[in-house]
Amino acid sequence: TCSPALVALEGLVRAEQRWPELVKVLEQYAEARNDGVAAAAALQRAAEVAGWELGELDRAADLYQQAHSRHEGGQVALHGLLRVRLRQVGMGHDNREMIADFCALRQTAMIGSNSDVQ
Repeated sequence: TCSPALVALEGLVRAEQRWPELVKVLEQYAEARNDGVAAAAALQRAAEVAGWELGELDRAADLYQQAHSRHEGGQVALHGLLRVRLRQVGMGHDNREMIADFCALRQTAMIGSNSDVQ
């Protein structure tokens, strides 16, 4: 769902480990897309980089939420957001709101996964 130019640019930026630039490029690509699925896929990749390469868990969570809002039927963004929330809770972010959010997201993801099977 991505243009060949974006794929090439993403590969170059990843090879040079220019993570902040990659997140920005992916966000801009998503913003320019009318196709919710393509936009969500770009935002999910941006979230992965923000969370795993940059360690910016709050930003990763925000990007996953944006991805989910662009393609609400997709489960990938919800599962990514669950992983981020779990990491935050595991890192000692003892925030009741975050834990409640995690539980609600987990329930939503489980419901979505069950409807995919049917």
